[in-house]
This record gives sequence, C-alpha cells and structure tokens, in this order.
Amino acid sequence: MQRTKRKQAEQTATTPIAATFPYRQVEAVLAKVFDAEDVQQATLRAKLKHLRRSGLASTTPGTGGRVDYTLSDVFQLVLALDLSQFGIDPVQIVKIVRNCWDAGAGVIFQGLKPEDRDDVLAVVYAHCLDASWGQRRMVQKPGHIFSRGSPRSIWVEFVLAKKAIKELLPALAEGEHLGLFNVSRQVRAVREYLAAL
Repeated sequence: MQRTKRKQAEQTATTPIAATFPYRQVEAVLAKVFDAEDVQQATLRAKLKHLRRSGLASTTPGTGGRVDYTLSDVFQLVLALDLSQFGIDPVQIVKIVRNCWDAGAGVIFQGLKPEDRDDVLAVVYAHCLDASWGQRRMVQKPGHIFSRGSPRSIWVEFVLAKKAIKELLPALAEGEHLGLFNVSRQVRAVREYLAAL
C-alpha cells in the first residue's frame, strides 16, 4: 500500500502543473484539500473571499475581472486556511502569511517534493494573554507577527518532522502554547489535485 502511494506521488510530481489557475480551479482544489466539497463549500468560498479582500491574493481584478492564481498564491491560501482552523483573526492571518513568505516560507512550500522522506511541520506559537500581562519577554524573529496597538503575538515556524519532538518538547516544558499541522501533506494534496485538473 505504501509503495503504491509513493509511486502515485512520484507520477504526480512528474505531471506538469499549469503556471496559473483560475479561481474556479483553486476553489475546487482547496475544497478537496480541506474536505469542503459539499455542505461547507459556501463557507470555504466566504473565507477565500474575505482573505482575498484582506489582500492575500497577489492580484486583484476590477469588477467582474478574472483572477488567475500562481502556485505560490495557492500555497499562501493553504497556509491561511490552516491557520484559520486555530481561530486566528483573518486580518492577522494575512499578516502572518505575508511575514512567513517574506521570511522564506514560499521557498519551503514550493521546494517540497512528494518523494521527500521527512515531512515539514508548521508550528504555530501563540502568546496572547501572557504577552499582554508582560510576563514573557518577546523576541521578534522572522515569521513572527506582532499587532500594532496590541501586545498579542502569534508566529509560525517550520520544522522537519524528525526534529519536531526534539525541538518542541523543551518548548512545551517551558510553557509554550503550540499548534501543529503537516505542511508537506497539504502540499502533496494540492499538487496531486492540480495535476489531475
């Protein structure tokens, strides 16, 4: 079974993917990735519309104009939708995704291949309440987001799954609040669904 999946992933990796995608295809792919093909499709469409209005998509059309998305745009939407599952405000999500992309996350997402043996995990760090109480010394690093006028802090770092336990257990022992999701799995799913279009 595992060999069959790996073989399918290798075939998907060699299937050429278009340079840009219309909104209809992007929505269909994201609906499959996030299992929102039926009842939840209207909710997904509303989230995507809100993210686009918040400035996440690299291009915005005029009224009635067509939007074409690059692979990087699709991966940014994947990261944004994954972050929304943690209940983070969409405006914050847009800032986090932009900061992550500025810090090199786009290279990570686009560089992932189906045949890679070690998955990349996204680690979401959150210091909302304790940062406002001044109990933690906050150190700004690439990929971090600090809201103006608010001491809240949420940031994302990317780690290899093999190293995750070694790196994250001490952080948890120190009282960090973490969320995790598998970036590699999402990238594989996006590439597979786009290749099938």
